[in-house]
Amino acid sequence: MAKLAVVFFVMAVTATFSDAASLLKPNGKFNAAAFLQHILPAGTRVTIPLSALGYRVKDLAWSRCGNIVNDRIILHGLSFDDNLAVTAQAEMLDDIVAPLGLDLEIQKRVLFWIKIPCLLGKFGSCLYPDICAKMAESETLTGDLLAHGLPPGCPFPAGTHEMNNFVMRMNIEGETPNIPSFIGAGAYKVKVILLQQEQSVACINASFDLEDV
Repeated sequence: MAKLAVVFFVMAVTATFSDAASLLKPNGKFNAAAFLQHILPAGTRVTIPLSALGYRVKDLAWSRCGNIVNDRIILHGLSFDDNLAVTAQAEMLDDIVAPLGLDLEIQKRVLFWIKIPCLLGKFGSCLYPDICAKMAESETLTGDLLAHGLPPGCPFPAGTHEMNNFVMRMNIEGETPNIPSFIGAGAYKVKVILLQQEQSVACINASFDLEDV
């Protein structure tokens, strides 16, 4: 579950920045995700690495939050390289079984901090009742986890776990807008709470800058 928590933390954060409303990003650079959405037939899906979106994470800082005494998942390390591959170490005190909830809050600084609402029911500040089920629906994610020798879903065994340079990928669908174009490079704050039986089992606050490359 430690790895599962980190994977969904990364998915939740990085998937937020994949909008394809324009072929050019605000800095005038090419938007690969937008290009694919424009040329693919409706309903066609391809998978690309998150690095193809043309962003990198800088100045990442994170801390535990909430009542840490009750945490069942303890994050010991989290970092991204310039290709948005994640390296992390975490300890899970108990086996985790479905359902596992995710309460995600994302803020972006635009003169002042604004909360990004839940968009299309799957991007932004959303409450996901069971990320175990979401994980099972993603052949891309489950395949990547298996390729790295990780369990593809719940239940997830207790223990200390590491993931090194895990390359996250995303699906692009033709003529299907993902999220609004105003979300892109900038300063962000993210709060992630994992829930079992409506009780927090992990809470992480993170801040970072998302830069164009």
